[in-house]
Amino acid sequence: NLVVTGSRRKTFTLHNGTFNEENNAVGMSLGHVLYGDVTGDGREEAIVFLGVRTSGSAIPGCIYIYAIRKNRPSLLWAFTTGDRADGGLRQAYVEDRKLVVELYGRGTRPGGNLYGTEETGACCAKSVTRTHYEWRRNKFRRSGKSEIFPNPARHSSPIW
Repeated sequence: NLVVTGSRRKTFTLHNGTFNEENNAVGMSLGHVLYGDVTGDGREEAIVFLGVRTSGSAIPGCIYIYAIRKNRPSLLWAFTTGDRADGGLRQAYVEDRKLVVELYGRGTRPGGNLYGTEETGACCAKSVTRTHYEWRRNKFRRSGKSEIFPNPARHSSPIW
């Protein structure tokens, strides 16, 4: 079961990689799962990206980070990403036991401003913001300043 962010519904289950929209919960689809030790305990955590299924052209998403505790998945952190060029996910990965999140747009980051950070169309962000997070005191905390660099691609799609 996954936890719903910003909803009254507490959990949902993917069936064949999807969760259909129902009542007050949006539909979700499995985008990508990667593994790496982001807590420094020597065990890999799962970093799960789900795309939000909208009835329009928007492509927002959610990231869920899980550890295995007492032989069960335990949610460490969940956050939403914006829509493509406006805070959308470029990539998330593990580097030196840190979680690295790259979002499209100038100054975008989880828990911060995702939208309207620069003049752009829905397809093509001019910038990418890379932010590192460390697991400290049972929470992911920003490590250092975010880096902003020109978008090396001519699109705003996730890369893995």
